[in-house]
Amino acid sequence: MDRRRVLVLAFGALVLAGAGLLARPSQAVLTAACPASVAGTLKNVSRSIVPIGVPVIRGFAVDPAVGTSVSAIQLSAPPDYKPQQVSGNEAAVLRLTAPRAGSFPVQASWTVQLSDGSCSASGSATLIAAAGTPVTVKPPPTRRFPGVSTIQYDTPMVWTWVCTADTDPTPMAATIRWEVDHRQLPLFSKGGKPPFKFTKRAKSFVVRAGDSCDARQVGVVRKTLAKGSTLLVGLGSGGLQVNLRGGFRNPNGNKAPFHLGITLKQGSRTLLDRKLCAWYQSSFLVADRAGISCWW
Repeated sequence: MDRRRVLVLAFGALVLAGAGLLARPSQAVLTAACPASVAGTLKNVSRSIVPIGVPVIRGFAVDPAVGTSVSAIQLSAPPDYKPQQVSGNEAAVLRLTAPRAGSFPVQASWTVQLSDGSCSASGSATLIAAAGTPVTVKPPPTRRFPGVSTIQYDTPMVWTWVCTADTDPTPMAATIRWEVDHRQLPLFSKGGKPPFKFTKRAKSFVVRAGDSCDARQVGVVRKTLAKGSTLLVGLGSGGLQVNLRGGFRNPNGNKAPFHLGITLKQGSRTLLDRKLCAWYQSSFLVADRAGISCWW
């Protein structure tokens, strides 16, 4: 399933531009403008929509003409967008903050390497600052059993949302809270009931995605838990994936339940706030009602 792919944003070397005045001919080489046939074309390799008032990054690349190569890509945008070129390896990357709604240009210049020398070229791309269509999160497939009211999700658990050209581009953050309950299960227990609470021993971490739908800006965290167990969380590109590997035991050697809290936010909106628990790595119970066997 495409939304279960784990993708990570990776940007490489920072390019710095400098200029000299009255440099001697031996210290500076003037590069002629490229003919259109070899100049290449600037393209946006990220989403064209950006949020308003929120810092984001967008990647750009140049499609070179046949038989040429491109280097030293320099990016700029209007000053009130606070443009700053940052590290990139597969793309030239620009960090910016759109102050208002509407379209705006990103300008670029680059050097084209030819078989008999080099020349300079330039181009532009258009981005659009907009709020976009709000994200609606769809829960994982639900497993129910006859006569049982609890909701169960099989692992890996994947929450999804629809991605279109105008889906809200605001960065996302998922806060993951977890702990292992080493207490002995009470005799004749019928399970816990709301409110389900974490203790002071609970731990947490945050996973961030630079865009809700851009596969190049997915956030991934693999957290090592107790006794070799791991929790893998991937966020972005239309989904939130959570996968537990391994299990836990209490001091008496019996299985110990794993408690998990997931809060997904996008800007000021809370898209998901869920508590779950598990005895085994294969599935989780949603802790939202009475009779939850793994949280009491």
